[in-house]
Amino acid sequence: MLAVGLAALLLALGFVIAGGVIVARHEARNAADAGALAGALSAVQGARAACAAAGRLVEANGGRLVGCTVAGPVVTVTVEVRARTGLATAASARAGPVMAA
Repeated sequence: MLAVGLAALLLALGFVIAGGVIVARHEARNAADAGALAGALSAVQGARAACAAAGRLVEANGGRLVGCTVAGPVVTVTVEVRARTGLATAASARAGPVMAA
């Protein structure tokens, strides 16, 4: 009976850890998307401005900007987010060019 209880506890713990990583992965994707869009809006001002804008939005969304490249009007960002379990996950996004209406 003790072994069954321990197995159930370990299984539940595994689900909690996996769920935390899945949530962190979604947060990383959202932060990367937002950062890439912000960077693309600022790409006309240069790479430094684009990456600064991307970094601000990534941090506002709970991530850490680990990479930013600007190739003309296209901005690519890589973001890392730590789950509450301490495990980190990363995501990348690319956006651009932005057309004036």
